[in-house]
Formats: sequence, structure tokens, C-alpha cells
Amino acid sequence: MEQIRMAAFGAALGLAATAWFVTHNLVARAILEPWKNGRRLDLTLATHSSRHHGTAH
Repeated sequence: MEQIRMAAFGAALGLAATAWFVTHNLVARAILEPWKNGRRLDLTLATHSSRHHGTAH
């Protein structure tokens, strides 16, 4: 019985950690992406002559 309780607790903890991690990453991405895109635009303009569309992002 104790093993089942520990397994359920571990699963719930893992699920909560995964959900927190995903939402935290989504929030961080939503905040940082426009800023990073702005910075990346400057970088791509600076290095546009040497590199032709290496990656879409």
C-alpha cells in the first residue's frame, strides 16, 4: 500500500513539475521572443552578406 501511495505521489509530483516547466517556458518565450526577435533582426542585418537564410528562426 505504501508503494502505491509513493508511486502516485511521485507521478503527481512529476506531472506538476512538467506542467509548471511547460507553462513557465511558454510564459518566458512569450515575453522574450519579441525582444530576441528584435535583437536577432539587428544581427541578421549585420551578418546578412555572409550568411544566406541558414535557419528560419
